[in-house]
Amino acid sequence: VEGRTVTWSRAASAEAERRGFLLPGRGSTPDPLGFVRNQSMEVEKVMQLEELTYAGHSAVLLSANDGTVVGIDPWLEGNPRCPEQLKNPARLDLIVLTHGHDDHASDTVRLAKRYGSTVAATFELAQLLIGEGVPEQKVVALNRGGTAKINGLYVTLTTAFHSSSFTTSKGPAYAGEACGAVVGDGKVSVFHAGDTALFSDLALIGRRYRPQV
Repeated sequence: VEGRTVTWSRAASAEAERRGFLLPGRGSTPDPLGFVRNQSMEVEKVMQLEELTYAGHSAVLLSANDGTVVGIDPWLEGNPRCPEQLKNPARLDLIVLTHGHDDHASDTVRLAKRYGSTVAATFELAQLLIGEGVPEQKVVALNRGGTAKINGLYVTLTTAFHSSSFTTSKGPAYAGEACGAVVGDGKVSVFHAGDTALFSDLALIGRRYRPQV
């Protein structure tokens, strides 16, 4: 349901696991993201993701306990399925893009400029966004398989089978490869598949990152 908010409860997840409703490790292990165990990445006290709001079509908003708000593919303005009250949220600290198509990324420049958001995207899409006026220092360029810690959260781009272009002020431009995205706090992780065909490694993504959503 568009605009519905889901609240995670770690206690409820642990109880569900104890009673056999969740596979071991889903929602209660200290490191379901896997990549946090990499010793080259110092594990610090991290924020906690608490709420997920589906804003229609591709758009998802995540809220953390410190007030941080993350938008994954936040196509808000122009999205006929986005509730009016979500088109201009109170804050938007981080934007994560799976690819550049209009129904995922066309509101990015407006939102990034309005809120001063950091934007994580593939290298090619990141360069196009900079060219459209998003400050270079607010853009984090990644590639499939890459992970970055941004605003206290871990962002990973995964494989997807789809195309990607971005409509610039000069017309459509190639925007690199389409991706999925995993966003997590070290305990809870959310997987957004973006747009993709069905492929067997979706199961591997599930085993590797153990997303709760």
